[in-house]
Amino acid sequence: MARFKRICEVQKVGDSKEWRLCFQYGTYHYDKGDSENGFRFIWKENDKLKPQRGQARIPSLKDLFDMLALASKDGWFDNKDMKNEMKNEIKCESYPYCLIVKLLSDIIINQK
Repeated sequence: MARFKRICEVQKVGDSKEWRLCFQYGTYHYDKGDSENGFRFIWKENDKLKPQRGQARIPSLKDLFDMLALASKDGWFDNKDMKNEMKNEIKCESYPYCLIVKLLSDIIINQK
């Protein structure tokens, strides 16, 4: 098991005004004592987290990119360490969606 400590969060209203899709960056603290940073999507209903077996359905590709754009506008990707992490992790080029994510990450990495 892991506990998640949120560092940053952006939200997008779902079809129902009570539901919000959240994109979060934070630290996962594991039972064995180690920890690591990472991202997650999670739904909230009336400001309460709704973890459904650790998964959050992203309604559309547009929603995914909207959330990334909100995070970028919020300054998440201005951090030099995060930009270097993105450069090292995003290396796929064979699938159309992966190409889109790669292009978007290149834009974020190179923004001033």
